Amino acid sequence: MKRQALLMAALLLIGGCSPGNSDVQPSEPAESAGSSQQAAVSPSEPSQTPGVQGEKTFADAYLEMNDPAFWIARIPNPDEVLLTPQEIAEFNQMIPQTPDTACANLEKYPETLTRDELLARIRAYEIPKEPRYIGSRQLGPEYYAALMQNRNEIAVQEQNAVRWGVVTGEAQLRTWPTYDVSYDLQDDVNFDLNCETVLKTGERVAVLHVSTDEEWLLVQAYNYLGWVAASEIAFTGRDDWLSFGNPQNCLVVTGNRVLLDYSLENPAVSRRELTMGTRLPLIAKKPAEIDGFSTVTSHVVQFPVRGPDGGLILTPVRVPYNLDVSVGFLPYTQRNLVELCFKLLGERYGWSNLWNARDCSGYVLDVYRCFGIDLPRNANNQAAVAGRRIPAAELSDAEKTAEILSMPAGALLEMRGHIVMYLGAYEGEPYVIHQPFNFVPPEGGESVPAGCVLVSSLRIKRGNGESFLKSIRTINALVRP
Repeated sequence: MKRQALLMAALLLIGGCSPGNSDVQPSEPAESAGSSQQAAVSPSEPSQTPGVQGEKTFADAYLEMNDPAFWIARIPNPDEVLLTPQEIAEFNQMIPQTPDTACANLEKYPETLTRDELLARIRAYEIPKEPRYIGSRQLGPEYYAALMQNRNEIAVQEQNAVRWGVVTGEAQLRTWPTYDVSYDLQDDVNFDLNCETVLKTGERVAVLHVSTDEEWLLVQAYNYLGWVAASEIAFTGRDDWLSFGNPQNCLVVTGNRVLLDYSLENPAVSRRELTMGTRLPLIAKKPAEIDGFSTVTSHVVQFPVRGPDGGLILTPVRVPYNLDVSVGFLPYTQRNLVELCFKLLGERYGWSNLWNARDCSGYVLDVYRCFGIDLPRNANNQAAVAGRRIPAAELSDAEKTAEILSMPAGALLEMRGHIVMYLGAYEGEPYVIHQPFNFVPPEGGESVPAGCVLVSSLRIKRGNGESFLKSIRTINALVRP
């Protein structure tokens, strides 16, 4: 569940990093799980579709449905490419031109902003009208006055140069220039409403402004605008910034998360964690060793590090073959999509991707990033992108079901404040995989906690008593219309 972005943000288009487009030495085998070095996945073999034994989970799904093979066996042609790399590049270009996606083309971001343009971005977030709390303390006018003062509007000039930065680690993007939490319920700990999202290592941002205390930067990310701690951003020139975002080859994290090796020589890259969908430029002619350790069974990437002067330092880092990564983007097939979805099965819920986790739309975002598809951040914006898109709010349950059953696996089903991915049907009933915080069982009653990625039917209900099926507003398969 993720609220709507308040201002257009920016789209990261990595057009040069495509499936199988690698200059690495032939001796580097596709050792990692799901590696796209195998440009063509094996054709589907006829098989008997697995059945169920009758035991259901509390989410109204059968236990056997927690296996991706259950769903892949039901797809007529799971290895058919839904969109080619060129079509994905064109799809990404369309996103910022599509209404209600809250995205902009970061590649074409202006090099200067006028006073009015910058002030509009600084003022994108307003003081909330509803009560907010830190613990049991309600936040008052004096608190917000201090936050607004730290936005540093007094420093805005008639013309303001935009700088170019790269994120050097998983970095929170905040509503205000502060790490102070903000909850709409006293003593809450799960929904920090001052956190908008978490940016990934290697994401590019346009840096627009600096806070009064110089601890925070207002940045335009590929699909969001907000404040990031200055210590998380490394600056570089625009040409190098563009090159970093459009490498000939990149390494894509296709597992839930991977952990890099210890480095006694370079603590800045030691034991760094990279999450699904992270992309880093791949060094084709890699050095024979790094810090005294051979690279013969490792990929080597350029890892962004912030130097003492705030500048970008690209550091060669080993990524062992045994980690769940792909050279280039994965082929966009239903098999790959379903397998990616299940790599996060059971992971805890994290509002705005806090707690080293994901919320519903963050889950969708990371899965599709593995194919090079750059979606908006929030659920309603994701549902707005071009595709085989069906407005469904006025459809009956039977009509919605018929439309959903006609969609490929991975189709997005959006409802107010939530989004799920379609897996397939069993005995004519659609099932989905998603990241809910809680829900009401089909038979009604009290809300039950979920807080993890799970498979469910669409008969489970929302807090207002409506079934998920009835609540669906948009059905959208990210395929050719």
